[in-house]
Amino acid sequence: MRKVRRSHTKSRKGCVQCKNGHVKCDEVMPTCGLCLKRKQECTWPSGSGNDTHSQESSTPKDGSDAHFGTSESPSSFASDHLRCLEMRLFHHYMVETYRSMPEGRLTHYHYQVVIPKFAANHAFLLDAMLALSAMHLAFSETNETHYWLELGLKYQTSACTSLSRLLTVDVTPDHFGPAFLSSVFIMLTATAYPSVSRDNIAFNALSQVLEMRRLLTGCSLLMERLRNSPSPEMMQWFNVQGSVRKDDSPREKIKDQNMHRIHSALSDSLQRLYPLIESCSDSRRSPYKNTWDLLSDSAHSWPMYGARGGFIALPIHVSDSFLTLLQEDDWMARILFLHYGVGLQLLSDRWYVGDWGRRLVVSILESMESEIPPEWVNVVMWARMAVGLNAAVP
Repeated sequence: MRKVRRSHTKSRKGCVQCKNGHVKCDEVMPTCGLCLKRKQECTWPSGSGNDTHSQESSTPKDGSDAHFGTSESPSSFASDHLRCLEMRLFHHYMVETYRSMPEGRLTHYHYQVVIPKFAANHAFLLDAMLALSAMHLAFSETNETHYWLELGLKYQTSACTSLSRLLTVDVTPDHFGPAFLSSVFIMLTATAYPSVSRDNIAFNALSQVLEMRRLLTGCSLLMERLRNSPSPEMMQWFNVQGSVRKDDSPREKIKDQNMHRIHSALSDSLQRLYPLIESCSDSRRSPYKNTWDLLSDSAHSWPMYGARGGFIALPIHVSDSFLTLLQEDDWMARILFLHYGVGLQLLSDRWYVGDWGRRLVVSILESMESEIPPEWVNVVMWARMAVGLNAAVP
């Protein structure tokens, strides 16, 4: 008996990579299953008969409002898949991610109620929110880590591009709040990536800090303006009725006594460094002291984040001259950077920090190819133990 060949309808809606490889595409946006498996870029053709795909790229990303015309359907602005995907990211942020956010002037009330309202009118803030939500999903859904990481980086890139464009002009009071809040989300997303990615690639602490500074161009300016000259327009983003913390003793919430011991040892070690910094030459004293001030302020405000963002925000505040000393393998700069790693260890219970501090300390120790000067041996041993390494000096 002759077999009847089953009819087949050829899809013309696949991605460019699958078409070029003459393979079937599952048409899942923004990255199809095959491209995701191969860890390659996934792009979609325009004018190929799939109007939703071709029109997706025209969705406003410049911070302006997007309104649907009376004669046009929502699908003319974005594909159904993308709309559902962004809804999932937004929902995850609203019920899960916001709970993990660092509290200070910004409280959980801001993160869950106030900020989403502003994100509805500023696409760069919405992109920054979705980037952090995707990174959180990459952390919690380990079987889909690569997919969510890739998506998070795409939204982060979009937010950074729009924010950089905005900062090339004078930031008006109407834009300052959303721009500042976007920088907070971008900073947390950049902080989370090294640990959430769970890669085995050699970790270079200095390169990671430089990359964070690149991503957060302008963030430092926004934070300093808020801290040094809080105008009424700026403060409206923080003075929201019902958002005041009732518990003003956050240290009592930290139950891990080991963290308290590390914090106390960190503060004591910084105090011992100060006279040594004061005795340094004028050309080096200033960058040392600037970094010491940042570390001291961060330690004082822990477990809160303080006016300058605490240990997480240190990369955007540290001076270029200090980073130059690090690149020159200056010992005092290395020792101060070790204290930064220990400071991040104090935040290791946060998903967006994880083992950042430990990896940073390991990276610094690996760069110490020469014999450690006697005056720094005890400090190096202490830093190793503080992040959970053995006490042996390399």
